[in-house]
Amino acid sequence: MTITSKVPSEDTLVMTTLSLCGIFALIFSLLQMYPANAQNTIDCSPTYLQTHGKQILVGCMKSCGNERQTVVARQSDVECTNVTTDIANKMQKYLGYMCPVGWCNKTGDCVLSGLTVECWNANARASRTVSSRAEIL
Repeated sequence: MTITSKVPSEDTLVMTTLSLCGIFALIFSLLQMYPANAQNTIDCSPTYLQTHGKQILVGCMKSCGNERQTVVARQSDVECTNVTTDIANKMQKYLGYMCPVGWCNKTGDCVLSGLTVECWNANARASRTVSSRAEIL
């Protein structure tokens, strides 16, 4: 009966070490390139409201970032509403509102068409209820 043991060769150990160093370098680089995501700061994704047709873009321009870097994203030739992101986030969940409709121009403005559409926010944050209590003096 022969017992054999498989010991990794020196080449295999060198390759494994280089691979681990490469992975570490990649992770470190990504954290440097995307500090906003690593620090869980502001969400830069566009805001949409629901309609009976397709979703509609809230505004045409979004600015986000941190103290080191700010990014401005502009949409053009896309259907939009000029309701602000702040107002859209304050909408009661699933309650229909009449939103003015337009098209984003190249400068990031929502140029209104004169039409309106029923819209609602399906992703609205839960509104805080104000509790009232009587104080006895």
